[in-house]
Amino acid sequence: MSVCVRVLSLTVRFVSAAGAFWAVAAESQPVDWLAPVDGSWQDAASWAGGVAPNSIATPVRLGLAGPYTVTSSSFTLHDTLTITNPQAALLIDGVRHAIYGDVRNQGTVLLNSDAELSFSNDALIEGGGEIQLDTDDPLQPAEIRGLSVQLTHASGHTIRGSGEIAASSTGFINDGVILADDPAQPLVLQGDFSGGGVFGANGATLLLDGATMTGARLNSQNGGAVVVGEGVVTFDGGRNDGAIELDPAARLFIDGVYTNNGVVSVFDFAQIDGDLISLRDGATVNGTGLFEFQDFLGGGGIKATGGVPGTVGPGQTLRGEFTLDGDLIVEGTLDPDGLPSDIEGDVVLGATSVTRITIDQTSADDIDVDGTLTLGGTLEIELADGYVPTTNRNVIFIDGEPGVELLGDFDAVVVPTEPAGWTYTVELVFGGVRVLIDPPPPCPADTNGDGLLTPADFNAWILAFNLQSPACDQNGDGVCAPADFNAWILNFNAGC
Repeated sequence: MSVCVRVLSLTVRFVSAAGAFWAVAAESQPVDWLAPVDGSWQDAASWAGGVAPNSIATPVRLGLAGPYTVTSSSFTLHDTLTITNPQAALLIDGVRHAIYGDVRNQGTVLLNSDAELSFSNDALIEGGGEIQLDTDDPLQPAEIRGLSVQLTHASGHTIRGSGEIAASSTGFINDGVILADDPAQPLVLQGDFSGGGVFGANGATLLLDGATMTGARLNSQNGGAVVVGEGVVTFDGGRNDGAIELDPAARLFIDGVYTNNGVVSVFDFAQIDGDLISLRDGATVNGTGLFEFQDFLGGGGIKATGGVPGTVGPGQTLRGEFTLDGDLIVEGTLDPDGLPSDIEGDVVLGATSVTRITIDQTSADDIDVDGTLTLGGTLEIELADGYVPTTNRNVIFIDGEPGVELLGDFDAVVVPTEPAGWTYTVELVFGGVRVLIDPPPPCPADTNGDGLLTPADFNAWILAFNLQSPACDQNGDGVCAPADFNAWILNFNAGC
């Protein structure tokens, strides 16, 4: 008669006089996979003890050397999963696989469509291995799910592919790498995420679906992007070093200090309320990145909420068709880039801000003000590629609605240097700001009109005198007389 003895998990707590305690935990002996070939989890003969593991108190280990895959094809539950063999793989084939302990993984865990790796206790996922989610049917995604528990993804471990990772309100702490790398299907994050690891997109889409990202580091490469999906997504601190795209039905809330070193693209085809991005309770966006607004119906932009001014930091650029609302301090660059933009709140252009206005042959960038705008920083006036002014112009580029309040002035103005001699005069007028563009003054001493002052102009003046042509009149009295010779000498010496 054989006797099977199993050592159950044991936790002993010692309480000190001060009330503190420390714990010693003894895990059950893991059940080992014994077959050095591919096989089914449900094949009892392949496990030590001759029983396929299927109990919350049973830890499991794939440690046998050699390349093999263990396939779980029916609902299974167990305690800790340990894979010590880097060549070993666990395939969860379209079923739920419930773990009540940690995952210590040096190998590979594979989930295909409709497979679910669920955790019912707080758990640590660690090791040098990876979990691969492979979804070929978007209606039946591969899933990792925390059921009202906190999951910690340790440094050195990777979760990648396509499918869903659903975190509970107690959170998913990512100190490793979570990577979308399937061009055909997105990797979707739902719930609360934090940690010092990387959330990335490599040639694929990392979709944030109602997620809260606390201190999260986002990046992308090879054309991949992090997409803020429908509903509300919150960035509480953290940073972006890649490409972020906002769905037209998305709302992005930013809390605390957020660092944007990448590109945030806003596609607002249908929204009309102007607050796709909300800086809440004094939030600040710093870094050296770009917010690019592609807003075809008007309204996509940044709004400060909570009664405390939000700040767009010195290194940020807002480009395109944007709307600024609420109490905002802009220390970065406003660049309408040929599109109409709006200011609807109480906006202050700080000392480091740059307002970039481009003028072309028929029009100029236009910022409509329907709130309060305090001018400051630097105004940069540029000419569009290929445009060379030929006559004077009066261009209004900040246009206030009736009753609008325009305060302050720009601290500095930078104007084009070509073509030479043209002047640009910036004026505040009728609740707006305009620039007067004027050609260079005439140069009467350049009698031959070649743009240069040389002795040849003296001969040209003599010819003009003899012909009594207008170029002879150097003193502007309307008469060509010998006195114009002295005037020509004075004009020549004064230069142009």
